[in-house]
Amino acid sequence: MKAPVIEIFSSFQGEGLLIGERQIFVRFAGCNLNCSYCDTNDSKSEKSGKLMTVDEVCSEINKILTPDCHTVSFTGGEPSLYPDFISQVSKNLDLNIMLETNGTLPDKIDSIDKLDVVSLDIKLPEHFDGEFDENIFLNEIKSLNILMAKGITVYCKVVILPSTKIESFKEVIKKLSKNISNKRNLKIIIQPSSPLEDWKGINFRLFEYSEVVGQYFDVSTIPQIHKILDIEWTFVSNFDFIFFWCLIANRGVNMNDKTSINRKSNTGAVEHVTKVHDREGDIMALATKEVISIPPTKSIKDTAKVMMEHEFRRLPITDPGSGKLLGIVTVMDILDFFGGGKKFNIIEKKYQDNFLAAINEPVKEIMSRDLVTLTSKSSIGDAINAMLDNQVGAIPIVDNDSKLVGIVTERDIALSLAGKKSQETVHEYMSPKVFTTTPGTPLESACKIMVRNGLRRIPIVGGEADISKANKKLLGFLTSTDVIRFLNAKELFDNLNSNLASDVLKTTVSEIMVEKIITVPQTLSIGDLCQLFADNNIGGVPIVKDNEIVGIITERDVLNSVRRA
Repeated sequence: MKAPVIEIFSSFQGEGLLIGERQIFVRFAGCNLNCSYCDTNDSKSEKSGKLMTVDEVCSEINKILTPDCHTVSFTGGEPSLYPDFISQVSKNLDLNIMLETNGTLPDKIDSIDKLDVVSLDIKLPEHFDGEFDENIFLNEIKSLNILMAKGITVYCKVVILPSTKIESFKEVIKKLSKNISNKRNLKIIIQPSSPLEDWKGINFRLFEYSEVVGQYFDVSTIPQIHKILDIEWTFVSNFDFIFFWCLIANRGVNMNDKTSINRKSNTGAVEHVTKVHDREGDIMALATKEVISIPPTKSIKDTAKVMMEHEFRRLPITDPGSGKLLGIVTVMDILDFFGGGKKFNIIEKKYQDNFLAAINEPVKEIMSRDLVTLTSKSSIGDAINAMLDNQVGAIPIVDNDSKLVGIVTERDIALSLAGKKSQETVHEYMSPKVFTTTPGTPLESACKIMVRNGLRRIPIVGGEADISKANKKLLGFLTSTDVIRFLNAKELFDNLNSNLASDVLKTTVSEIMVEKIITVPQTLSIGDLCQLFADNNIGGVPIVKDNEIVGIITERDVLNSVRRA
């Protein structure tokens, strides 16, 4: 199998949500469109590329792979012209896969086996000379809905020209909103065309475009950063069309975490914790000292049983002889294993989709070994900082010999605030951007949404004929613990008719979700929220206003309220 390749190079992603991230780019030759603003005209014809095999492309990628690079971006031209080739290359790489596409070939995009992130261009009429083909837009919509149904992270990029008319732009965005099944999860990137000098004197119009999109979607306006930085092309000797983009100016780039949520700053502290959270050794007052741990040889199936029996979200892994801490396994690791992420390879590749064989694999195969730990002399403040800085929900406590002596969790700290008086409200710390899915979503897709976005819980919405209302009507709630409970041997194997993981992962979330939902208003105090968590043994709740979901707040947000004191 061969495909025409223009170039393979390493650089910083210059567009969209992953801007500033180091990636390896594979640029294909050939495109099915002819956009007027195209900045890679050399990629339009298939003849402009060099025919390369899958092995050749993988070899060149590995030659220029660096420690800071974790993603391969397939671009063009139009990379979706070569779905089988992309699938084969992806299978041979242990890297995230990004597709930069015009979205007009939905069937081909659907056939690509592995995709982690997709940047999909929405074309405007003024992007083309002559009459605009409406099928372009319809196919982009079809591609978006296919990708979102699979739980793939996808965002739209809309290139704005100085000639773009606000009225026609409004029509496109409005039509996009009406035809996307889950628009709350779709981010729109407005990209002003380069060079930016063309916007001199009219750049105020970018606010108008942003306001139009903001009525329907989460929106950011981001120019092409690689056109702003001083960048030169440097040839690499392996073959004549590999390039590196090398920074030659000492300029900083603001590389924000694309998965984080911006929250409002607070004006006060939660009284109980702020008085004690910096005292040395105070962590042991909250920590669990008699910790249940498991050996690294315990099966994944039995590990899930232990978690459910004790209602734990994580288990330390210790050496049965010395008691030394070796690792930790969480419900998110098991979710990853059951289809949410890279650990599913154990089922898919090592056991050829044999679910029953794979779940008897030792837990050491999926446990986290790169651990953050505390000592008995650590303060509550140390624990809060470590949890938030490392985005973990629990931290083991070890002695000088690395033996496990305790564990402290987000819940331990949050519950210490239960019922305490505080002026801070849920509104100040909630996450306004809520990832949701629908009742008919397969379990595998729900797992992917949760694992790839670092979510331990996800609201289930829908149930309305009007799509705009369906996206907001709360029908249920699905947590990582709910999924593991379902997959636990007692419930799972009674209903399993074959060894195939695919049979299990086709289960829809409507069969697993909790329908009796606890919700809170934005005005609830943090202290009362923590009391609610304690009374109901939960770690997160949706926030509703006028019967519509407007946010979500979790134990981790409570920790943020303490740290911002």
